[in-house]
Amino acid sequence: KDEAKLVIMTIATSQVEGAYEKYDAIFRKRKIKHVEMVDVSAREDAFNEASIKKIEDADILFFTGGDQLNITSLFGGSPMHDVVHRRVKTGVVIAGTSAGAAMMSGSMIVGGRSDSARDPSSRSPGGIPRRDRTARLSGSASRSAA
Repeated sequence: KDEAKLVIMTIATSQVEGAYEKYDAIFRKRKIKHVEMVDVSAREDAFNEASIKKIEDADILFFTGGDQLNITSLFGGSPMHDVVHRRVKTGVVIAGTSAGAAMMSGSMIVGGRSDSARDPSSRSPGGIPRRDRTARLSGSASRSAA
C-alpha cells in the first residue's frame, strides 16, 4: 500500500523520544510517509481516545523494544489493548523488535536475575544470562504446552 499509515508503539521503552526518532527515520527512509507515535508511559495513556483512534486508523503497528513488564502493566487489559486485538483479527500488520516482538506470543518472559546480566561471561549468544536461560525458557515452554 503506497500510503500506508504506520504507528510506532513505544509502550515498552523508557526512552520514548529516542525510540520514536530512530524508527521514524528508518521507516521514512523506506518510503513510508505516514508515521505516527502512540506512547504509553503511564497506565492512563492506554485509555487515551486520540491514541486509540490512531491505532484504529493504522495499517501497521510497530512495537519498540524495552521492558516487557511495561507492556503487561501499562497496556494489558486496557481499551487500547482491546483495540489492538480487534485490529489484529481484522488484518492489521503487527511487527516489533525485542520486547515488542516478545509481546506477540501467548506467553512472555518478564523476569530473571539481573545480577547475572552484569557478567558478560554468563551471557548466551542470544543475550539471556546462561544460568537463567534453561529455567526461564523451559518454564515458558511448559506454560505454553499446558
